[in-house]
Amino acid sequence: MMARPAEFLAGRIALFELLPFSFEELREKPMQNAKDYYDNYLSTYVERDVRQIINIKNVSSFQILIQVLPARAGNLLNTQDKARDCGISHATTKN
Repeated sequence: MMARPAEFLAGRIALFELLPFSFEELREKPMQNAKDYYDNYLSTYVERDVRQIINIKNVSSFQILIQVLPARAGNLLNTQDKARDCGISHATTKN
């Protein structure tokens, strides 16, 4: 929303504050397994929202990069190494 102020929704949205689940609610429904959560997170936030914000053209290369990055969490970001690992250009990885 912040990247596209022309789509400002003032007066056209409602915000709802969702409280955490109660213990009773948690007992009624089993917890979601981590793979389902991760797949849903990727498809909704990373693959949809991030791609729109930075205008990713090559989706398959982006998905490969998303799979490579977590293995290097906590290290210095070396975009040349990531580009080589993913088979994409250094400029693409840097973007």
